[in-house]
Amino acid sequence: MLLKPHNINMVPPTLGHNINTLIKNNDESAAGLFIFAKTDCAVCQPEIEVFINLNLRYGKVPVTLVLLEEDMGVTSYFEKYKDRLKIKTTSSEKINKYIHAYPSILLTDDRGIIIQDISTAKIAYSIYKDYILSNNLSENIS
Repeated sequence: MLLKPHNINMVPPTLGHNINTLIKNNDESAAGLFIFAKTDCAVCQPEIEVFINLNLRYGKVPVTLVLLEEDMGVTSYFEKYKDRLKIKTTSSEKINKYIHAYPSILLTDDRGIIIQDISTAKIAYSIYKDYILSNNLSENIS
């Protein structure tokens, strides 16, 4: 007997929520990308570097790095990236039911609503630029 795969359409738990519910002391209401990272995540730092390099090469896209305040090494990440990215913190308690893998890259619309959960920095950068162009939003995307 041959088993057919089920068409399962999983919706990420972050979609439709305002980014401000996930980040402490945040008041974002513009379209942008948010990369949730942990300091002990082996994949996170390379993805952060990809965003920085894409911005240097192709034009500035608003990227906010979101770190867990309880992680060891948060201070060193602040020092390393403070001049290249906007950095915010949050707590595990605040995001536990929304973020389950790191890095998690979220695209928000111009109201701060999460509209997409994206797998890599390169894809996120491209999707953001397409989103801005297709919605005629006034962003400087070079």
